[in-house]
Amino acid sequence: MGVYSDLSVERIESLIAQYDRGRLIEITPITTGIENSNYFVSLSQYGQDTDYVLTLVEVADEWRAQGISQLMTHLRFYGFPAPEVVTARSGNRLLTGDLRPIMLSTKIQGHHVRSPKIQHCRLLGSTLAQFHQIASAFSSTLSQPFDLVWLSKTIETHRQALSGDTLSLLYEAATQCELIQAQGLPTGITHGDAFRDNVLFSETDELTGLLDYFHAGEDCLIMDLAIAINDWCYACSDERERSALRQAMVSGYEEVRHLEEEERKALPTAQFIGAARLCCSRMATRNDTGHYRKDPREYERHLRDLVDNPPSY
Repeated sequence: MGVYSDLSVERIESLIAQYDRGRLIEITPITTGIENSNYFVSLSQYGQDTDYVLTLVEVADEWRAQGISQLMTHLRFYGFPAPEVVTARSGNRLLTGDLRPIMLSTKIQGHHVRSPKIQHCRLLGSTLAQFHQIASAFSSTLSQPFDLVWLSKTIETHRQALSGDTLSLLYEAATQCELIQAQGLPTGITHGDAFRDNVLFSETDELTGLLDYFHAGEDCLIMDLAIAINDWCYACSDERERSALRQAMVSGYEEVRHLEEEERKALPTAQFIGAARLCCSRMATRNDTGHYRKDPREYERHLRDLVDNPPSY
């Protein structure tokens, strides 16, 4: 479920009243996602209905949530397809009177792609490169929430529940994470979560939106490519098709920003680290009954596949 904190209709109405975007006419809980509590809200103003997303931030404190809203506003200013964070009457982009920060943002039209094609991967690659270029001028600092310290701590927390094989793979990923950080690869603010359920396309397959910035932070730039490749280019079982999708994403990226040779060489390692992060983040995210919100075994298998069938670029 995507909603963990239930907000009553009355509470949502009181929140919406703090914006100049009209009256509430419909609420729909968003049941996808595994972190924040999100609702689609339809507002009516001057006879026109407009859809927004109301987010109760569960995964970041007020300081980090402010930084994320500032990053999204920065991206929108430069024409990037990020949601607009709506400013309240108070002049603030976040409402902070509740136990958690609250954000209202515009709903971008489009659909999620389940079976990616060459065009989708190429456009996502170029969009990630545009993100890196625009975010390079962002003046604030956002730390990486899934850094080496987090990875090592999470492995140790869950080590008793892991098989020896999986534990070895995760330890190796932590080692590789430390090594890749020492290589001096280009770094900057990355999105960190460019999965299929965070990207929207139009009916004519134009990329209309990149969503969910709560994994954003300073990192090696190629981690964005690696994380996206792990999700988009392994949605099929045919290795030739996987390879074509990988090359399309890298080619799209290089239409905007050329990869250094050392970055290209490090991409398979970055994929391995990205898979380990996802495996660990899923282990750390459970529902009220103690069950995983998303199965970490998917990325345990992906870690093994990356070892048995290392990708080439």
